[in-house]
Amino acid sequence: MVNSATPKTRIDHYVDSEHFHSGFPLYMNCWEEGFELREHDHEFLEMAYVMSGEGFHYVGDRVAKTNKGCLYILPVGTSHLFRPSGPSNKNKLLVYNLCIRSEFVDELQQWLSRFGDDGDSFSLFKGAPGSHLTLVDRNMELGGLFHQMHREYHEQPPGFQASLIAGLMQLTVRIARLLKQEDSTESKTRNCPLKPGRLNFSAILDFIHLHIAEPLTVEQLALQAGVSRRHFIRPPRMSSSPLESPISSPYGGINHAGSRLPQSKRFAQSTFVSACRGKY
Repeated sequence: MVNSATPKTRIDHYVDSEHFHSGFPLYMNCWEEGFELREHDHEFLEMAYVMSGEGFHYVGDRVAKTNKGCLYILPVGTSHLFRPSGPSNKNKLLVYNLCIRSEFVDELQQWLSRFGDDGDSFSLFKGAPGSHLTLVDRNMELGGLFHQMHREYHEQPPGFQASLIAGLMQLTVRIARLLKQEDSTESKTRNCPLKPGRLNFSAILDFIHLHIAEPLTVEQLALQAGVSRRHFIRPPRMSSSPLESPISSPYGGINHAGSRLPQSKRFAQSTFVSACRGKY
């Protein structure tokens, strides 16, 4: 909450020429949020995706807690600022920023309309100055795509421009679909009752893959499977399908994967932090 008796700090203004080069309409970075940057707005569109950590996001005179999986779409003229939850390095706030020239979105909409698609997905960029859109990506479905686009942008292999534009289109469609799912009262696939004694281990393994950098627990996996902890760890029935049960025991494979998680977490965090630090 902003105290009305306290003078508002100066807002920095970021212009196109500071970020876009050689006429390319996209700019991307990865930033470890601290206390150095001031509140700022842009003359371009920005998507900010929190990849890890905890903190606060200030948009105009409003403030809200933020953590991994939070996505913000900020129209031209909307001022904002990230702050970590504290000065310690325990929960580093690491954010992907995808900046887009506003006129390029109009070009994409016009191009898609030639093929029977009215470009409704891109309407999520049409907010008024001062507004913003927030989406909580609970399963981190967008994280891999942001990471891939960031790598393309900074390594610049042959054809990276086409790859980034394709990534933007894919990202926009996936965000639009997630927003529709969020608006529905409940997801049919997520809340579909499971048959007693038969777990969807394919979905569970997908969940483990999406959260490989986290110390997962049996309780979390049981919740994802929609069953009790006791049911999740009991010996499975014999099955001819490898997707219905692990080969040896229902938790043997998970224990095996779990033994790798701490090492994978250290590797993922060190790699991601080194890639993000100092790139704005």
